[in-house]
Amino acid sequence: MSFFKAEPEFGYPFCGYDEYLKNSQTLGEDFLFDWVRLSQTNQLFPVGLRARISIEDDVVTRNTVRNALAAIHQEVSRGAIPLISALQIIGQHRNRAGFFLSHWYTKSGILGLVRSVFADSDFTINIKYFAKGMALIIDPIGVQLQGVVTVLNNVIGNVLPQSQHETLYEIRGIIS
Repeated sequence: MSFFKAEPEFGYPFCGYDEYLKNSQTLGEDFLFDWVRLSQTNQLFPVGLRARISIEDDVVTRNTVRNALAAIHQEVSRGAIPLISALQIIGQHRNRAGFFLSHWYTKSGILGLVRSVFADSDFTINIKYFAKGMALIIDPIGVQLQGVVTVLNNVIGNVLPQSQHETLYEIRGIIS
């Protein structure tokens, strides 16, 4: 997950975690990192593994939090920690209303969410990986393709958790 790994050879000198902290003026001075799971009703719920960080925290603390989150991600990727679907990031400003929201899905997490809307009997789902993450290619089966619908940069990840499932239904309506 590029959230924990920089890819300078592909033009990404910082990992997502470091980019968020570098952009704290826009995203917030305080961040909550919360591992979440997808329920049977396709809602995201915290699993109880979370960390907080402030831009005022020293470099050692920031690196320790990043390394702890990366270690959890590695265990999730190996299957040692089941049921985790994504890392939810909430950035907040201390003196301004509102918040920044992002979700960095695991492969199994995003596939679970997408397959809950795009059934295998009606759609093919392929994943293409690139330096900054992955792209899902969803094609209806048995339908003459008339065009391409592109969904750019976290259209699901930056949607409120309770709206992600219904957003996918809207997208399905466009391509069906």
